[in-house]
Amino acid sequence: AGHGNLFNESYTAFLERDMKPLFASIGVEFEGRNFAMGGTRSGLEIAMCFEQVFGTEVDFFAWDYGMTDGRKDSLLFHYGYRGALNPGRPAMLGVWTNGWRGRDERLADLEQLGLPTFHRPTKSIDAMNAAFPDSGEMTTAQLDALPDYVRNFKCQGQIEKGDPHCGDDKYSKGICDNRASKAGWHPGIKQHGVDGHMLAMFLSDSLIKALQGLVDHSNQDAESLLKELKAEEDELMERIRNCQFGDQAWKIYDGGRKGDLDSEVPVDLLKLFYKGKSICHTGRFPAITRFMGYLTNTEKVGGIAPYQSEQYDTGIEKSEADRTDANGQMRLVWEFNPKDRQVCEVPLRPDYKDFFYTHHKDGMVKLNFPNEKEKAAYKYIQSEMKGIVILYLNECDWGKCKPGDLKHEDIESGNVKIKINGVDVTKVDNIGSGCLVLKHNGGVHWEPSLNDDYEIAVQVVAPDSYLRISSVVIY
Repeated sequence: AGHGNLFNESYTAFLERDMKPLFASIGVEFEGRNFAMGGTRSGLEIAMCFEQVFGTEVDFFAWDYGMTDGRKDSLLFHYGYRGALNPGRPAMLGVWTNGWRGRDERLADLEQLGLPTFHRPTKSIDAMNAAFPDSGEMTTAQLDALPDYVRNFKCQGQIEKGDPHCGDDKYSKGICDNRASKAGWHPGIKQHGVDGHMLAMFLSDSLIKALQGLVDHSNQDAESLLKELKAEEDELMERIRNCQFGDQAWKIYDGGRKGDLDSEVPVDLLKLFYKGKSICHTGRFPAITRFMGYLTNTEKVGGIAPYQSEQYDTGIEKSEADRTDANGQMRLVWEFNPKDRQVCEVPLRPDYKDFFYTHHKDGMVKLNFPNEKEKAAYKYIQSEMKGIVILYLNECDWGKCKPGDLKHEDIESGNVKIKINGVDVTKVDNIGSGCLVLKHNGGVHWEPSLNDDYEIAVQVVAPDSYLRISSVVIY
C-alpha cells in the first residue's frame, strides 16, 4: 500500500511510470492500480470480492500479503484461483513469497491448473541488494557522486537503515513531511523504487519476447493468428474452471480438520467459494466498485484523490451517522482516523476500511443487493447464483474493539437480528478469515426476491451497540 510514502511513491506508481510509454509505443494503454489495503489478508474477503475491488479487466495481478497471510498458504491459493477466473484472464505474480515452501508450492499448484504464475526468487533479491554500494563506507565526495536512489539506500549492510544517513533518507521530504505510518517495517521510497523498476524490467522483457514471438510465428495472417491464440486461451480457461482440487479446497476452513466438514461445513460449499459465480457489495477502499459508483448506485464517480477532494461517493462519517436518522437504510459510513485521513495537496494513503453501519437507535434498517448498477456492471444473472449469503464484519485494529462494537457471536445470541427477504437468520457458520455464512432453519440457500435481489434487514437489539459490515457476498 506504500504507507509512510506519498501515494505516487509506491512500487506500483514506479512501475506505471516506467511502463506507460513502452506500452503506448505499440498502441496499448498501461494502468497500474495500487489497490493494496493495509492490515488485510488476501482471503477470504478480498478473494471473494476480486472483481469488485480490482476490476473485471485485469491482465496481471500481484500477491503481496506475506505479513498478513502468514503461513496460511491456502489463502494464497484461494486468492490466486479467484483471480484466475477474472474476465481479463490474467497472470499472477507472487511479489514477496520469501522463499517459504508452502507459498511457492501453492503458486506451482496454480500453474499446474493453468494460471500463469511468477515469483521473485529470494536469492536473486539478496544478490541484487548485495550489489548496492554501502553508503556507510563512503566519503562525502563518493556519496555525492551516487544517483539519488542509490545514495543512502544501504548503510553498514542494512537496507534503508543504519548510519550515517540511510534511516534519515528512507522517506522523501518536502511534501507533507508529518504524514503517518513512517514505520521501520514499511519500505521507504528507495525500496519501492527498486521493486517498481525491477517489475518494470520483468514486464519489459516479457513484452519484447511476446512481440518477438509474434514476429517469428509461423502464422503471419493477423486474423487467423488471433483466432488461433484465442482458442488456446479458451482451452486454458476451461482447464482452470474444470480442475479438481483434491484436499486443497477445505484448507481455507479454519477448523483445519477434514472430518469436521461433514457435520459443520460441506466440502461442496467450500469448493463453491473457489469456482462459483459471486458478486460482492463492499465498503472496502480502494475498490473499482466505489470509484465507478456501482456500490452506491449513483453517478458520483472518481479516482484516487487527496482526502477531502474525492469525487466518488464517500458515504458519511460515523459521528454524523450516530446523530442523524437512518430512515430505514443501512448507510455507507467511514470513521475518522487522523493516521488514515490526513490533509495534503497530494494523495497519501487512500486505504480505508469503510463499512455499512447501523446503531441500536436506528431500529430495523435494510440493504438491497445487488442494485441496478451492480447488476449491469457485473453481468448479474440470478439463475447462475446458488443463494449463499456471506457477511464480513469490519475488523477492529489490532483486535481491540470499542465498547458496543458487535461481532458474529452477537447474531446467534440475539444481540443482532438479521432477516434476508423476510426470513430469519438463525445460525452463522464461521468459516474463518472473517467469512460468515448465514443460515436459516431450512439450510444455507436463500431465495431471491421478485426483483432478483436480496433484502438484508438488520436490527441491533443490544442497547448502546452497533454493527459494522465490511462486505456482503452472494454466491
